[in-house]
Amino acid sequence: MNSEPPSSKQLRLGMIGLDTSHSVEFASRLNHPGQPGHVPGGWITVAVRTCSMDMPMSRDRVEEFTCEMRERHGVRLVESIDEMLAECDADGRAVGVFLHDNFA
Repeated sequence: MNSEPPSSKQLRLGMIGLDTSHSVEFASRLNHPGQPGHVPGGWITVAVRTCSMDMPMSRDRVEEFTCEMRERHGVRLVESIDEMLAECDADGRAVGVFLHDNFA
């Protein structure tokens, strides 16, 4: 499954938290037109790799999902939320940023 860059008509989305299968599932549905369940209009272009270090299920799986986001879905990884926001069509208060937290 190849991921093509988003067009200017699509929102560039950022994702915070790559420690569960939900992150790759969102990317599968957003970044791959023609795939079953595709949702048009947005594209995950950038992410911040975070996890809950005190939770083995989070800590032990984040590398696997991070690798898949980068290699299969074409998502660029950055070190901070500020860097991510600079590359998104959102400011953290609007639609365009996924915050994935196991405790929310």
